[in-house]
Amino acid sequence: MKISQKRILSILAAAAMTCGTLPQSAPLPLLQPVLTASAEESVYEDFTYEENENGITITKYNGTDAEVEIPGEIDGKSVTVIGKHAFMQNTHMISVAIPDSVQTIGASAFNSCTGLTEIVFPQYLTTVESSAFAGCSGLTKVVMAGGVTSIGSGVFSSCTNLTEIDIPESVTDIGYGAFNYTAWLKQKQTENPLVVVNHILIDGTTCKGEVTVPEDVTSICGNAFYDCTKLTTIFIPRGVESIGDDAFNNCTGLMSIDFENPSSTDNRLKTIGSRAFFNCQKLKEIRIPDSVTDIGFSTFYSCTSLEYVHLPKKLTEIKPNPSRNSPGVFQGCSALETIEIPEGVSNIGQQAFALCSGLKDVKIYGINTTIGVYAFLSCSSDLTLYGYAGSPAQEYASQNPNTMDFKELNAAFSGVSLTLTDDLGLNFFAQGVTAANSENYHVVFSGKCEEAGQDIKFTEKDGKFCVTANVAAPNMGEFIEATLERHNGESWETVDTLTWSVNGYLASAKPEEGWSEEKTEAFNKLVDTVKLYGEVSNAYFKNPEHMPEVTDHKEELLDGDVIYNDYCKYDTATLEGDDSTKDSDLISLTLNSRLSMRLYLDGLNAGDTGEFHNINRYGIMTNSHTPVTAKTSRFGSYFEITDISPLRMGTVRIIYYNGFTYQFSPLTWCYRVKKSDYLKGNTKEQAMADILYEYYIDATAFSEAN
Repeated sequence: MKISQKRILSILAAAAMTCGTLPQSAPLPLLQPVLTASAEESVYEDFTYEENENGITITKYNGTDAEVEIPGEIDGKSVTVIGKHAFMQNTHMISVAIPDSVQTIGASAFNSCTGLTEIVFPQYLTTVESSAFAGCSGLTKVVMAGGVTSIGSGVFSSCTNLTEIDIPESVTDIGYGAFNYTAWLKQKQTENPLVVVNHILIDGTTCKGEVTVPEDVTSICGNAFYDCTKLTTIFIPRGVESIGDDAFNNCTGLMSIDFENPSSTDNRLKTIGSRAFFNCQKLKEIRIPDSVTDIGFSTFYSCTSLEYVHLPKKLTEIKPNPSRNSPGVFQGCSALETIEIPEGVSNIGQQAFALCSGLKDVKIYGINTTIGVYAFLSCSSDLTLYGYAGSPAQEYASQNPNTMDFKELNAAFSGVSLTLTDDLGLNFFAQGVTAANSENYHVVFSGKCEEAGQDIKFTEKDGKFCVTANVAAPNMGEFIEATLERHNGESWETVDTLTWSVNGYLASAKPEEGWSEEKTEAFNKLVDTVKLYGEVSNAYFKNPEHMPEVTDHKEELLDGDVIYNDYCKYDTATLEGDDSTKDSDLISLTLNSRLSMRLYLDGLNAGDTGEFHNINRYGIMTNSHTPVTAKTSRFGSYFEITDISPLRMGTVRIIYYNGFTYQFSPLTWCYRVKKSDYLKGNTKEQAMADILYEYYIDATAFSEAN
């Protein structure tokens, strides 16, 4: 079982130069009618309709009435959708009654119905799609029902006389430009240049100078600051979860974007939309929060002064342009000289850095990061790609020898994980170590671990390369220093160091996103138990008088399953039980270097051999008989079992020796400690028995949690 957590390197970019701008797009054009008939459409009075999975969709109104009442039912089925373009450009209509059964009003359904003056949304309406009422210039009032959750882009755009609208708290999604060119929005802008609805910042186009987004805002709508040329600085709090498409497009005066605590785990920003900072010509630097996982295409296109960019740790892709005519994420950032691509980025999209004429150094830390066509088109004539041996970066550079060079990056530590086996394995991962170059690297450990002073080679674990320091439980608080060395052809040179401890790892360990409540709770409990296990072990060997308090598990241990609680000795020939053991027949556990179990037997000598196998708690064989050789300590001769993980402390071990069968488990030791009158007052033995049982129970609970 493994608990894993990673530190992934992220990074920056730097430079200085200039470039031109692209023509601006229109604010939000009204859609022209594109009406087609379907063979499956039917007619009811003045309405053309078709069936949908939940009822009836009105696809077209063919009448000329001034007052229109849409039927709530046709052929015994509820009308649930007003289809796209259904009433588009109907200038005869001055009022429309929409039945409560309608759940969706489609795109441009009432677009340019200039005679409408008031709209009352039906009771069960949830979604109003893009441009549904755009261009309804006569519309003055909208009454929304409490069930509406989504208002699409441009829904009321160019409803120039719309002054009265009450948006219910149920609305959690508002598309870009939903209220553009309405009297309602103009009034809101006079009250506050930042127009916020239900924690959504929908408009800031009239802002000037330095602006701070309110703390309660959770999203910045698409186009929210579009063409806000007088905006110079924006401060975005950590509670903002998304920045929409074109949010700061053409903010030519914007010089600074400050995110609150960009490296903090509390930052909630996940998504930055396409063209979000398009043509922000004065923007010199930006530190994107490490929480961001998705950055849209053309995000920084034509940011000609951009010198520094911090890319987030969790970023997985620098997106390609969706069409051949769309620019890449950083295309045209002519001042950019250096950029480092984090390890987590799997793909650099086509034209991502095209026309970055000042770009000289690109460091790609992902071993498998792929590079799209023309990603570095028309960059500096002395461009150098830095990557790892055998990586796509090296292959890409070799395919473009006339436009770029390749230099190999040194491997570096990228993070740690903790393996809970018979001891505590602290795994040090390195980015840049591959199957092709792993022989050129090794790690030297110092500190209290089994491997201290040795040259440890990398091994592959979960698709990545790491080395492991095995740490005994009493030393969980001790720092282990790992020194990464590379062979330069003549000698070994140090390229990176990383110092870590088991306790340090446990202090930073967190549940993974997407885990169930049950698994998260089990994880947190296990982490606390492992910490306590280390404290008890440390006190047991070094400071018994300061033993931490541990829950007494005597009742559970004594009432447990006898197959792992009782120490059993059998005559192999007759299979008759013989529970009478001599004082010299002892079971002990060792925690000095690894969690292991020893069976001391009277008359046993070093070098004697027996046979050993495991059965689980239900007596099923799990492996074949294996020879086991006796060893000697100052306490006598013993057989030792070393493959003890937390999950297997309840697993029965069987040793055959000298005509007898010995059946026991690690928890047998705990059972006997709690049962013994002799050890009743021994605090350290009692605490160790209790914490080992707790460790076993919590590790099992975590492994079985869904």
